[in-house]
Amino acid sequence: LARDVKELWQSGLFDDIEVDLSKNDDGTIDLRFHVRERPNVRAVVFEGNKVFETDKLREDVEIKENTVFSAPAVRRSVQKLKDKYAEKGYFLAKITSEVVPHKDNEVTVKLSIVEGKEVTIKKITFVGNHHVPDDELKGIMLSAQGGFLGIGSGASYRKDVFERDVLMIQAYYADKGYLGISVPPPRVMLTPDREGIEIVLT
Repeated sequence: LARDVKELWQSGLFDDIEVDLSKNDDGTIDLRFHVRERPNVRAVVFEGNKVFETDKLREDVEIKENTVFSAPAVRRSVQKLKDKYAEKGYFLAKITSEVVPHKDNEVTVKLSIVEGKEVTIKKITFVGNHHVPDDELKGIMLSAQGGFLGIGSGASYRKDVFERDVLMIQAYYADKGYLGISVPPPRVMLTPDREGIEIVLT
């Protein structure tokens, strides 16, 4: 019986399961399983998104229409959306979720987005480049094309562009004979005024 209850619970279809047993005069027993079903997702609604089309955001969320509602899936979906915005340079994007109940045990999941401003690169710092000066490395980086040395607005941060820049740095060093060059993932931090980001490349 314990195994049966565990398997029912692991199905993910129920919020609560109780079992009661009653004995009959003829020596038989009746088992009753009292379950509370998780609601069905009627709709997933996005509000406030302008940078990404709704269909693009829908691809990144785990919670889908006409599936069983899962609170952990909603939390993971919110984090995935935050990561998606950060990759585009919107580090200050705020995403909240709301579950709106309906009759017939259905819910609508509403994901509200405040995109905020696109954050630009204010400073790039290199660590460990003893034989190639900073200016030379910045010259081959698309991410460094802007006045980000603490003065004025910098270049927009794009994760895919920065990944290309790291490959260019590795190739540049290899051309100079440094075949063992290694560039770990950079540290990306918001500036204290939250108006830009600083990147440290080792």
